[in-house]
Amino acid sequence: MKKITALNLTVIDSQDIVVPGDAELLKVDVIEDKPVLVVLGDTEAEQKAMTIRMIATDADIAGETRGLEYINTFQMGNGDVWHAFEARNY
Repeated sequence: MKKITALNLTVIDSQDIVVPGDAELLKVDVIEDKPVLVVLGDTEAEQKAMTIRMIATDADIAGETRGLEYINTFQMGNGDVWHAFEARNY
């Protein structure tokens, strides 16, 4: 059965996260001042790993930028603005 799930993230440059194999990335949001990746997927499906990169506005971008697919922009409680990407070739 498909379900909308919020998966905890850490505000770091690059991190791997496990999602349902058929997951559709909906957005990155902030819940109780913590970023979460909101996905729609079958919770009983085979799982897959994906890499999420978060880049702050005006930050220097380390590493490769090709293969970054934009998810959305979000703002933390302290006012910092971040941009979330799925890194397909990181």
